[in-house]
Amino acid sequence: SADDILVIVGDILEKGPDSLGLLREVMRLSKSHTVYTLMGNVDYWRYRGVMTEDKREQRDLVSFSLAARKWWGMSFLEELLTEIGVHLTEDMDTEAVFPRLKEHFREELSFLKSCPAILDTGGMIFVHGGIPHENLENLKTEERHRFLKWDRFLSEGLSFQKTVVVGHWPVTL
Repeated sequence: SADDILVIVGDILEKGPDSLGLLREVMRLSKSHTVYTLMGNVDYWRYRGVMTEDKREQRDLVSFSLAARKWWGMSFLEELLTEIGVHLTEDMDTEAVFPRLKEHFREELSFLKSCPAILDTGGMIFVHGGIPHENLENLKTEERHRFLKWDRFLSEGLSFQKTVVVGHWPVTL
């Protein structure tokens, strides 16, 4: 309903088939409903992998994407490439292709970039990986990735006044 609020606590990419379709659906919902989409570590690394100028990081993303076929078929990168008519191969020309991805998927990449790492609703704090304390003002100067992937957040024995909702899969263990 119009009164509903949806908070997505990150990692909308690479969690099954059709990451690109899911991203576009979240973007569509965000235009007509109250949807807060937080950045997850996987979302961050895919965004960074496409946006980087570093050839090694581009090659790492290509290698990961080829390996990911065994888990869920097409990776996010392969979905992007397929839409612009490029076949994913180990020796593909990333210098020529990655600028095309940035141009063609400008809206999707901009949406990913805009996803915050932390959402404070007043009574609750949403974050993908975890936070070391509730003083969010002091956390603004820290490296964003720290809050996106914190595999041992639950075992740290931290205590908070507000409820902290996390989404990184190791936390659910």
